[in-house]
Amino acid sequence: MDILEVLGVLVIIYFLSLVVEALVEYIFGTPMDKLGWTKFKWLLMYCALGVGVGLCWIYKLDMVALIPKWLGLDNLIEPGRVGQVLTGFIIGRGSNYTHDLIMKFFTKKNPIEEVRTLEVGRIQ
Repeated sequence: MDILEVLGVLVIIYFLSLVVEALVEYIFGTPMDKLGWTKFKWLLMYCALGVGVGLCWIYKLDMVALIPKWLGLDNLIEPGRVGQVLTGFIIGRGSNYTHDLIMKFFTKKNPIEEVRTLEVGRIQ
């Protein structure tokens, strides 16, 4: 699997997190607000987790298995249910969380910029 395929799967995961976040809020959150059930808004989080896990099972998305493939270690981790559940949790958390996670683990950092950042922080 080359880098473009990995990035393609990450785009799908990010898109699904946007869709899940929007649809759960629209389908369940809006009626809760209109009916005055605001004390049950905490249930939306678990509903989104369930929808995210369900979508990962249907589409067989496994972000855990993508990491070694991105690093060029194709057969290190085979996609499985545990990775799909964890990916479903990530999708269920929403688009901001997914974006932060992708930026943290799937972007290559420039070591020179990191050293400069550390030096600036130490000087201040």
